[in-house]
Amino acid sequence: MLPDAEKAHPRLAALGRSTRSVADYYADVANDPVVAPGDPVSRRLLARAAGSMVQQVFGPGCGDLGERLRDRAAAAVAAPRTVVSLAEHHASITHPETTTVVAGEVLYALASGADTVLSFAGGTVPLDNELFPRGAMVGWHKVPFLPRKFRRLSPVACPRMDTSLFRDGLRAAYKDGHLDAETYDEVGAWWAGTEPEIEAAGAYWQQISVLNLRTFERMFPSWSLSYVMLPVELLTRDLLLACLDDAPDSWVLRHLFDARLRMTLLKALDGVRTFWDSDSGKGTFLFWAADDSGRLAPVGLDGGDLVTADGTVRVPIAPGPLREAMAAGTLIPASSCVFLLLAFQTGLRNFGGLLQYDYLAEARQRLTRATALDLTDAERRTIVDSPDSFYVNFEEKDALSGGLARIARPIGEADLHTVGTEPMGRSIGGCLSWVDSLYS
Repeated sequence: MLPDAEKAHPRLAALGRSTRSVADYYADVANDPVVAPGDPVSRRLLARAAGSMVQQVFGPGCGDLGERLRDRAAAAVAAPRTVVSLAEHHASITHPETTTVVAGEVLYALASGADTVLSFAGGTVPLDNELFPRGAMVGWHKVPFLPRKFRRLSPVACPRMDTSLFRDGLRAAYKDGHLDAETYDEVGAWWAGTEPEIEAAGAYWQQISVLNLRTFERMFPSWSLSYVMLPVELLTRDLLLACLDDAPDSWVLRHLFDARLRMTLLKALDGVRTFWDSDSGKGTFLFWAADDSGRLAPVGLDGGDLVTADGTVRVPIAPGPLREAMAAGTLIPASSCVFLLLAFQTGLRNFGGLLQYDYLAEARQRLTRATALDLTDAERRTIVDSPDSFYVNFEEKDALSGGLARIARPIGEADLHTVGTEPMGRSIGGCLSWVDSLYS
């Protein structure tokens, strides 16, 4: 890596020098002995929130699947050694880079004995970002679930899928020569069987969760695993609402509602990537504001209020107004709120992507150095012992690529072996080159 890139991403650079195989790396993650104590009440509330959301997603249209997955997900979140992915976007897992991430999570599950792959994914990304939350990949062809006019909305604030649009797009891809007849028939038959469950789901993000479970089952059929993806911002919202009732003295809430501690927290994390940056004006303070159309805007501090730049949203920072704004969808937790609550309060061990691997480490270091924070010994220990994220690789691999076409030729043990035996440093070479490009 270039010197400036290595300085900014020291952990990623060290991983790039590793000769350990990819599979050995995930086995090391599974056996990592460091477990942050976490706030037990918050962890219990997170497990309950995850289980409830799973049952909401996989409702009557999926038979008794919701109850079974609810119990699996809640038990996994409650277990202190579980590693949950915070790396993905809330999108179809068919994008070749995302499929590689999921394969890494499968390798971790096989090494740890987990029966469920859990992804708490970013749901506030635009629908047309690079991992294409607006549709699915069939081969290397994008087939949309929604018209392009919704491209600037996010998966948690957009209309439901137009399943007929996907059927038409699949047919067009075949007619244009992007799919062979066998793949077209296999994917079409699978979609016809899955579509009723997708239609029975509620919001778009719930439909994506159902779609991904059924996709995973067909893409990775050799292992008896389940795949659950939930939008991490909505899960964090539910946890925050539960903490207002059952853990009002938890450290994040103390530092949010006390004016002095709030400024201490703001200064401690100012300039950390994905948190906020007062010099550049980038980022948002703990929440996004959502308007009636679903568009998101950053909020800043104005005295004791959270306020958008144009003043159209103003929410007093107090339990009642905050509860009402989150329940109404006016405020949605941002990544900074996610990391503070999930990683640094509950102690949830997590996988992170290319940049998260280092910026979460910087956030932890800033918090441990901020002596003016009002933390108990146990709370400080949770921050100190919280892993800085384990790395999960976003990089297209020939053995895994093909998107929904892998329904016709599933990913098997030989494919996973090909990916798992590659040295970690070589496996992430493309990602390291991309990071270098930011500093060249």
